[in-house]
Amino acid sequence: MTDLVPARRIDRDALERIIQRAAELQTAEREIGENLTPTEVLALGKEVGIPDRYLQQAMLEEQTRRPTAPISGIMNRLAGPLAVTAERVVRGSTDDVEAALTRWMEQNELLTVQRQQRGWITWEPVGGFQAAVRRSSAALGGGKHPFMLSKASVVSATVTALEEGYCL
Repeated sequence: MTDLVPARRIDRDALERIIQRAAELQTAEREIGENLTPTEVLALGKEVGIPDRYLQQAMLEEQTRRPTAPISGIMNRLAGPLAVTAERVVRGSTDDVEAALTRWMEQNELLTVQRQQRGWITWEPVGGFQAAVRRSSAALGGGKHPFMLSKASVVSATVTALEEGYCL
């Protein structure tokens, strides 16, 4: 069967679709029921070679996932929404995650802390001479990568401890 498939590179989007479809095909072959326990999910993952730590992180993300409203309205379709939200479960304590976020925003974006409380931080754009120098340096090719949040007026992060060693 592998001789029939031409040797070509598979990009990330295609890989995700292939893995998702393979999982659908596998679960269609046998009845897994409507609801599984976390132990059953770990056992299923073991059968297909997914390490427990990835499954545990994915289950935490699913438990904390908030439903998103579909984009509606002509302006949202043309210009995009006024606010963007993203969530991710990451490894580390709340203090470590907050420190890493602050370090990233100050070193890799044109943002500085506006307000900070335990578990919650907001950043605002850096102004003045420092911002002008960093922008011109990036424009002339001196920057490592572009400032992805340069158009943001405020960026906020909420860090919530989940189980030991994981935060949202």
